[in-house]
Amino acid sequence: QLPEVEVDTHGNLVFQEVMNSVTHGLGLALAVVGTVFLAIRAHGRGRVHVWATAIYASSLCTLFLSSTLFHSFFAIQSAYRIFNVLDMCAIYILIAGSYTPFLCIGLRQQTVWSMWMLIFLWCCCAFGIATEAFLRNHQLKRRLAIGLCLAMGWAAVLPLPDLLGVLEWRGVLFLVLGGL
Repeated sequence: QLPEVEVDTHGNLVFQEVMNSVTHGLGLALAVVGTVFLAIRAHGRGRVHVWATAIYASSLCTLFLSSTLFHSFFAIQSAYRIFNVLDMCAIYILIAGSYTPFLCIGLRQQTVWSMWMLIFLWCCCAFGIATEAFLRNHQLKRRLAIGLCLAMGWAAVLPLPDLLGVLEWRGVLFLVLGGL
């Protein structure tokens, strides 16, 4: 005998959740297409380019996939809670994944600096994932999440002068637009 599935439609805006699912699913499809273009550009430029772009692309696909599933299963509470945690974890993964190409490729001449930044960001990511997974119903979780996201986001200020020296104006523009 199958267990009962609890479906909650009280207070949910079904249309909004369906549209979230559709738009985030479209984002996933576009991220997969973008991954192909990134892979083509990275091919032949060395392992660092390939790995850095693969980390970024997979972090972007992870975010859109988890978000699509989160919004798709909004009415099934058990699935909703699981996908909510995965969706929040994917935010940390995307933040760290977005930094990775800039630090590994853009600042490849400053290995120590970029390595310490990567260690800091991926440690914040791991701590954020642990926070989301294990402090789900705890008031401390929200405070830690805000602090981690602010720390990870503002960490971009530290290597900014060095990045401005190695990026073209389009790279700087995309970096600024991505931070908004």
